[in-house]
Amino acid sequence: MLTTTLILGLVLGGTYALLAPGLTLQYGIARIMNLAYGELTLVAAFVVVFLFLGMGLSPLLALPLVAAGGYGAGWLLYQVMMRPLVARSGGGGRLEVDSILATFGLLFLIQGVLLLVFGANFTSISYLDRGVSVLGVSVALNRLIAFGICVAVGAALVVALRTTRWGLIMRAVALTPGSAPLVGIDVNRVARQGFALGAALAAVAGASISMYQTFSATAGVVFTMKALVIVIMGGVGNVRGALVAGFGLGLIETFVATAIDPGLTLAATYGIFLLVLLWRPQGLFGAPGTMMRLVLPLIGLVLLAILPHVVSDYGLGLLIGAATYVTLASAWALFSGHTHYISLATVAFYGTGAYTVAVLSEVLPYPVVLLCAALIGGALALVVGLSTLRLRGVYFVIFSFGLAELIRQLITWYEVNVTGTLGRYIFLEISTQQIYWQMLALGAVTIALTAWIMRSRLGLALRVIGDDETVAAHSGINLARVKLLAFVASSVILTLAGAITSPRYVYVEPAIVFNPAVSFLTVIMALLGGANRLWGPALGAVPLFLVFEFLSANFPDSYPIFLGAALHRRRLRRAQRPHRGGRAAGAPQGDTGMSFLDINRAVKQFGGLRAVDEVSFSLKRGEIVGLLGPNGSGKTTLINLVSGALPTTSGEIRLDGQRLTGLSRDRIARAGVARTFQLVRTLPSLSLMENVMITAVFGRRAHWGAEARRVAEEALQTVGLAGRAGAVAGDLTYIDQKRLELARALAAEPEILLLDEWLAGLNPTELAEGVALIRRLHEGGLTILMVEHIIDAVRALCPRVVVMNSGRLIADEATETALSDPAVIAAYLGGEVDA
Repeated sequence: MLTTTLILGLVLGGTYALLAPGLTLQYGIARIMNLAYGELTLVAAFVVVFLFLGMGLSPLLALPLVAAGGYGAGWLLYQVMMRPLVARSGGGGRLEVDSILATFGLLFLIQGVLLLVFGANFTSISYLDRGVSVLGVSVALNRLIAFGICVAVGAALVVALRTTRWGLIMRAVALTPGSAPLVGIDVNRVARQGFALGAALAAVAGASISMYQTFSATAGVVFTMKALVIVIMGGVGNVRGALVAGFGLGLIETFVATAIDPGLTLAATYGIFLLVLLWRPQGLFGAPGTMMRLVLPLIGLVLLAILPHVVSDYGLGLLIGAATYVTLASAWALFSGHTHYISLATVAFYGTGAYTVAVLSEVLPYPVVLLCAALIGGALALVVGLSTLRLRGVYFVIFSFGLAELIRQLITWYEVNVTGTLGRYIFLEISTQQIYWQMLALGAVTIALTAWIMRSRLGLALRVIGDDETVAAHSGINLARVKLLAFVASSVILTLAGAITSPRYVYVEPAIVFNPAVSFLTVIMALLGGANRLWGPALGAVPLFLVFEFLSANFPDSYPIFLGAALHRRRLRRAQRPHRGGRAAGAPQGDTGMSFLDINRAVKQFGGLRAVDEVSFSLKRGEIVGLLGPNGSGKTTLINLVSGALPTTSGEIRLDGQRLTGLSRDRIARAGVARTFQLVRTLPSLSLMENVMITAVFGRRAHWGAEARRVAEEALQTVGLAGRAGAVAGDLTYIDQKRLELARALAAEPEILLLDEWLAGLNPTELAEGVALIRRLHEGGLTILMVEHIIDAVRALCPRVVVMNSGRLIADEATETALSDPAVIAAYLGGEVDA
């Protein structure tokens, strides 16, 4: 059934693929939304029927005639009806509205003429309608001919638009109609040609449809609607997208007709139209430049789905194994590839899914069993994640490795002591082909989900966590929530993979489905291909699976040695990265007479040591205050208390009346606190834009998309890194790393900026630039608390300082007064100074 659906769907989709590009051209080049497009298609179909029945002319011979007639009709329509609209409206939105109204009237005019001439009866012709076998599926020859015509014309159109001077001019008018006249292009002439060519394509589509389809004089509205659906699916103005979307709609309609109900095909078409408009109005393929990234995987998926019909049983077994490991490696990378949490718990979830099927398949329908497996895997991941994702490094690896063994031992105990057996049989009427198709679909969903996550806020958060969790938390990212979401999503897919493949085992016992080699192979495959890349796990899984399949078959006793060697070669290591920081966008001016940051009797105790001891002071909005003291006096610890990096032992900290004490780092960041670090913390594997965007996305304002990039670009410009957004942070010099850290803090658009020795380590020229930058930020209204040892910089920037020594506050006064205070001098010099 699947093969039949694919072949018939592609044949139908070929006609649809030619139906929409003409409408795309008319709108993309002439800016005219032609609602009478389907009527032009229908006129051509009736002309072919008339020529065939009335004059005996073959539809193939009539095809060039109706194409030329369609071009001429389109040219005439543009001159008589559309050109005056263009001249009157001046283009833009008014032209779109006027063209919709005008072509809507044209629709009824043509429909009335067709009804008058041909009547309301359905019309069809009998032309080369004998069956032809294609991969075992009988397809009418006239449908194949129509398919071939549409594919050939569509391919020629794409080549012409991409490679010819005419195509270059067409694309120039479509993309920049306002600039085209500046280089000597006659926009009106090109628009006329585009509209006429669109009409010619409509005529070719109509001629093709007439060869095999029954239609009436009122069918034009349906053709228009389908063309609009395809245009929206493919992306308005995207010719290649329209071609691919046409094939997609043909597949969808054929599936609905064969698997559900033929009467629901139009409902499915309109439903897709509405869903795409609501969810992604720019089209599934978006801009023309991004379309091929979707087309090639879709073509590959179709080819992979057909493979079971052309391979042996052994080859099908290899396909299932490869698809399984592609899915496992991709699901593993969904969480571990970005966060760098190396999980060896793959087989824990895989085995859970297999055992769920073994237990429940006797009492529940198979689809319900799969749903239960997904729910059980998600629940298990939720429990495990909540209790263990606070672990890192070797501790997390050890726990995840032990999890599978724990579950295996519990199931073994239950089976032996409660059920009195150690294994279970699975008897399901599921063929190996169906198992393969299910796993292929799960793998495709996994890769598609990964692609979506990589482009989302969640993906950005995962990449930041993988580089530096401290930076992530202080950027406003909820570490626990983000990690848990990714872990649960990954685990549900791993569980479903085990559930889908379990019928192949027939007999299931813990030692089989909880084999730790599955976890090790999954990790090796993902890391070999590149766990942080979309296609990396798949590229690593397929060749490595085939290699290990060969080794296990030919060297069964030596197979574990090769596995151990592979693990040794691919060491699980994570590069040590320097710590870096961020930047903050100016806060609005406020009432500088009001207390803004209040620190009241703050205490931080480490065992018997009080690093911060009953410290109290406040800042007014818009004030800049220096926090001074010798090394070890508690300055950075106090900054950590304000930013949430450390919890207070006692005392209270408030920002603009909001209590910060007890809040997590991400909540404090979203409350308006941004900071830099004593040791610079950037995210070396990410670009400068990504480094800075994280606080714009997850900070106080929670921007996304173009607005987040705008905020990040402004922050980079403020610190002197304009034009370098695409550079990798790991390649920056030390001073530029500091600038990047400050830019990240500023992109959060904070209420207060905490600078922890940001000026340290700069040469005199860089120091002067840094002082000037901080002064500009303060003059813009930003409240700043800065830890600094460079006294000249403090004098230049801070009218007031707070001085600490041994955790206690020893001065809170004007800068010059404090710097001449005997207690302050004694603290810095380490001895008593006579008053």
